[in-house]
Amino acid sequence: MKITITHNNKPYVFEHGFEVLIFDCAVNNDFDITHPDELNNFICLVSDCYLKDLNQTPLGALSDYIAKNWNEVKELSRLDILEKFYDQVA
Repeated sequence: MKITITHNNKPYVFEHGFEVLIFDCAVNNDFDITHPDELNNFICLVSDCYLKDLNQTPLGALSDYIAKNWNEVKELSRLDILEKFYDQVA
């Protein structure tokens, strides 16, 4: 199954529903406006963190956190991102 979303006249194709939620969070955080060339990287990074997390990840909160802290977390390991995320949630 593939899910296609058209945003600003550009199609985005996803294979998993959780990727659509991440995309939605990116748009709600204006990530597509502030970092238009990194939108796919954002979706991949959040997806990777989500799939690697051993906890029951609050995906919306994780997406929001990474969107708001993109420049400081985008080069970190997935486990370091998750550690920083859970530190600020606690």
